[in-house]
Amino acid sequence: MVKTSLGQYKVDLHALLSLLAQRGLNDVLVESGAHLAGAFIEQGLADEFILYQAPKLLGGDGKNLIEMPNVNTLPQAKLLSITDVRQVGTDIRITAKLQKKHNS
Repeated sequence: MVKTSLGQYKVDLHALLSLLAQRGLNDVLVESGAHLAGAFIEQGLADEFILYQAPKLLGGDGKNLIEMPNVNTLPQAKLLSITDVRQVGTDIRITAKLQKKHNS
């Protein structure tokens, strides 16, 4: 656990994944809400995503897919390479890999 600047305690994701790796667990599936998903992405701990899109639209007050408070402009955006798209019932399943940013 780590203590945030707001006095909250949160799991140290790097330490957690290191512990899992020491125990022989090298692949981890994270099914989570927007905050935890965003934390994994912002800390560089995610490499692949499986996203489901239902045939529904919500307005601006709908739930976010991912919370990343430090990523709020297009130049900061995380880039994905889509590796698979398929229909599952009425939903669309998108598999994508997170691209590593290269200095140009």
